[in-house]
Amino acid sequence: MATGPRDVVIVGGGIVGCLSGYLLARQGLKVTLLEADSVGSHASGFAFGEMGPMEGAGIPDPLLDFSVWSLNRHISLSAELKEDSGVDNQHQVCARLKLAFHAEAVQQYQDDRKWQQKVGGFQVDWLEPADVVKMEPRANPDSLGASYLQGRLSLTAARWRPGKRRRSGAWKFCSAGSPG
Repeated sequence: MATGPRDVVIVGGGIVGCLSGYLLARQGLKVTLLEADSVGSHASGFAFGEMGPMEGAGIPDPLLDFSVWSLNRHISLSAELKEDSGVDNQHQVCARLKLAFHAEAVQQYQDDRKWQQKVGGFQVDWLEPADVVKMEPRANPDSLGASYLQGRLSLTAARWRPGKRRRSGAWKFCSAGSPG
């Protein structure tokens, strides 16, 4: 248990609480993290761990720029955490097939593709049905085609937890209540 005054007390040991504490501790602040259960063991520990900055609520406007920045920051943070903790969270940049089964979906994916192709760091293509099944034999052959987006981030969320616990230094606040 940490003793002495703290600069910051964070309530909640999920991904946001741990990341906030990590970044604050790196700035030299004395951080205490309070968690009723084990760190990262609830929603943060069981999340799928995929970031797709080119789709979802608020995309493309007003959140596209922030979403792309967040993806890039996660990539660099993944490397930092691996170096600090010795744990590989197995992040990888991956692709996604988004199948269309109705003419409306085909039109929407084609419209989205127009602005998605303008975003740097991503490759967006339209695949015809035969190409979809050729790329992914398990895909439904009844699709009308698919949007193929390359540049998403995937990581294994469960691999983040051991790094938080094994870290000596800035991550130590998660278990001992104080940095390094």
